[in-house]
Amino acid sequence: MSRPIPVLQEPRPRLPAWFKVELCQGPDYQEIRRLTQELKLHTICEEARCPNVWECWNNRTATFLILGDVCTRRCHYCAVTTGRPLPLDEAEPERVAAAVKRLGLRHAVITSVNRDELPDGGARIFAETIRAIRRLSRACSRRSGPRGNTGGRSRCSRQRPDAGLPPSPGSWSVWAKQ
Repeated sequence: MSRPIPVLQEPRPRLPAWFKVELCQGPDYQEIRRLTQELKLHTICEEARCPNVWECWNNRTATFLILGDVCTRRCHYCAVTTGRPLPLDEAEPERVAAAVKRLGLRHAVITSVNRDELPDGGARIFAETIRAIRRLSRACSRRSGPRGNTGGRSRCSRQRPDAGLPPSPGSWSVWAKQ
């Protein structure tokens, strides 16, 4: 017959103050959350469950996630949902541009899920999003686009998102040549 093994119940050590995150839903956080819900937009902040979302959104900083919220790759380090994505949302570029304009952003950061099932990997939607931002918000002189996937970057630059638009400092044309 076995007897239970005694377990010592030691109190758990308290976490240091610098380790704790203060959850603060200030007016800027609430505005970004309301706007992304209203316009049916995704942010990498929410989809990847970033622990700093409170801090960033309270400083009016968010990274828009385009091409949906389901990725076709399963990266072990990423919390974005993996699976078969929904069809492309052709109106998404205009909604992202409207959000950039309403938030009065001078710099918009845009990233995307991987869409391996698309022949261009989503490059057309990236380019249309950049064009829409330039058209609706002239104050937004800088945009960030696809960085990690060099194939996606070159496919996106072939879409010529700045065609017919005057160049702006630090704009698409700078990183498209990298």
